Amino acid sequence: MTLFKETWPLLRVGRVQRQPQHLNSGTTHRVCDVERIDEIDLSRNYTAKELIDLLRARTFPPYSGAFFRVNGRKVYLRLSLEYENNRD
Repeated sequence: MTLFKETWPLLRVGRVQRQPQHLNSGTTHRVCDVERIDEIDLSRNYTAKELIDLLRARTFPPYSGAFFRVNGRKVYLRLSLEYENNRD
């Protein structure tokens, strides 16, 4: 919130200093690449971290979440992460 409060006046008048992006230091993915990870292969061995990362990557709108198939039907999974200090 602090960053927004500090930057908003400059944004509003078009005076924010631009910073170039370093294209070789980030990652990009095409939709078709990401859609391939939507289906969880129930016969594959995943580490806990791999499975959590897969679920976490697909648990946000507008995506339905990762899924697996049972009797030809998709079963969607969504992951909810809660840190212990934020639990009510």
